[in-house]
Amino acid sequence: MRHFKRNNNSLKIGLSLFASLILIFIGFWLNVFIVKPDYSFLIFAILKTVCLSLSIVSLLLLSFFIYKSTSNKTINNLSISFVSILSFFLIFEIIFSFYTPSTNVFTDLSNQIWIKRYAQEKNSLGYRDEEPVDQSGKKNILVIGDSFVAGHGVKYDEMFVNILKNELTDNYNLFNLGVSGSHTDREFDSLLTYPIKPDIIVLCYYHNDIESAMIEHNFSPKIKNPKDKLSNISKFFVDNSLLLNFLFSLNAKKSISSQFMESEQNDLTAYLHDNLWAYQTNSLDKFYNYSIENNTELIIMFFPGLGEGIVFTNELAGKKVEQYCNERDIEFINIYSDIKNIPLERRVANSLDHHPSAEVNKVIADLLEKAIKKL
Repeated sequence: MRHFKRNNNSLKIGLSLFASLILIFIGFWLNVFIVKPDYSFLIFAILKTVCLSLSIVSLLLLSFFIYKSTSNKTINNLSISFVSILSFFLIFEIIFSFYTPSTNVFTDLSNQIWIKRYAQEKNSLGYRDEEPVDQSGKKNILVIGDSFVAGHGVKYDEMFVNILKNELTDNYNLFNLGVSGSHTDREFDSLLTYPIKPDIIVLCYYHNDIESAMIEHNFSPKIKNPKDKLSNISKFFVDNSLLLNFLFSLNAKKSISSQFMESEQNDLTAYLHDNLWAYQTNSLDKFYNYSIENNTELIIMFFPGLGEGIVFTNELAGKKVEQYCNERDIEFINIYSDIKNIPLERRVANSLDHHPSAEVNKVIADLLEKAIKKL
């Protein structure tokens, strides 16, 4: 009889271990469908939650059956510790399946899910905007820029372009030409290929827009991806776990920022090189000349870095762009003075994403509204 009970307990231990492993595998495999835009986020996030919750129950049963099968305190303590640690990990994994913050690294697992949940509103031209329609009787405003204009990190109705639409809807049509990762030359191409001709151009300028000049002069920071230091096994877990991805991204962000500031060839020191600034001036002149030739109003709005380097980026890049605008009598807006006293945690989208928060987007919209009405 004792032998039968021992065999029975061994079978229960084996089954509960097998069930927990299978459920964990299925739970993490569902990340594939959570990320892909063709599948419902909510359905697959719930399925993942169910699988991981059942796996926790199986782990608890495993610990219980081990406890019943042996009186060895060491084995029991080890099993309880193992089950507790793994269960806590799975609980946090469930939480992070629903808490998916945007990040500065667009390939991050969490960022891909954020884009799927909040940034799928794109028109046929690939912009995060409605389909372009030229309504007669209204002036057309094209807002051109990178991810700051595309609203990375904020919801659709929190984007400053969409806030402006609601404020200026009686007299103006606003069109969003924001493309993440864009720079000045690409942004001018966007202007030329857009089907709506502008009465007003708002060029939103971030300090890394000088990248077009950097590419031309082979001027780039030597930054190593922190993920390259990981072993294949570690990389596999980081790429497939939302919790581990979040923890790794926190550390990687600090490493990349440190490497960037230590580099002698980053997109801030580029402003100290006359040949790079001369190229960038020519790129900006494309917008200026277009506005002259087409009798179009031009506004250039400068965004400083919103993190700890907000003062530094304004001094190096902001003052340079302001001087350029003053020399050509271009309407210039610098959001620096209006946001510098907003605490960092309220200024940025989140701790991993230093794009403008919803609060800063509202400030930007207010500044632009005043400038447009003044025109």
